[in-house]
Amino acid sequence: NVTNTSSLIEKFLLKKIFVLFISTNLVFNNSKKKRFEKTFKKPVTNYGFMKSICEDKIQNFSKINKLNNYLSILRISKVLSSDLDPVKSWKKNVEKKKICNVPSDIFCCPIDMDSLNRTIYKILNNSHSGIFHLTGLKEYNYFSLAKKIFNNSHLFCPIYSKDRNKKIYNSKIK
Repeated sequence: NVTNTSSLIEKFLLKKIFVLFISTNLVFNNSKKKRFEKTFKKPVTNYGFMKSICEDKIQNFSKINKLNNYLSILRISKVLSSDLDPVKSWKKNVEKKKICNVPSDIFCCPIDMDSLNRTIYKILNNSHSGIFHLTGLKEYNYFSLAKKIFNNSHLFCPIYSKDRNKKIYNSKIK
């Protein structure tokens, strides 16, 4: 996730091919609501940690080789789509009228697939270099989000993520 990705991106950059690296807002530790391009990164999940390392590697490479104009990083928050988890699994449970335990202590500022696609198109179409953030306007915990999407369905039961016996959406750094 880090070595091969950064190596491939470096090869594209050397050929002066514009690259858009999709990263995550999980490169931050969630202690601040507003984050900017220069906000100090401190990931608390393994996924965020790997994305942060990859960002650093490709930024350093592009800077050293004076290829900054060919690199863009887009940090996104949770993408919601009926085709992706957790919405996909929630939908299956609702269709089966099965109780679904949903964490009430995990939060996100969701974006939809159309917003993501429009942003990617704008960046690529105009070769905008730099670091960009795409996040939703409102923060939800997963339980309230599930209830909102499925019209307050009685099939959702709030739980704490630590009470689940399997890995949750993003594993913590150990």
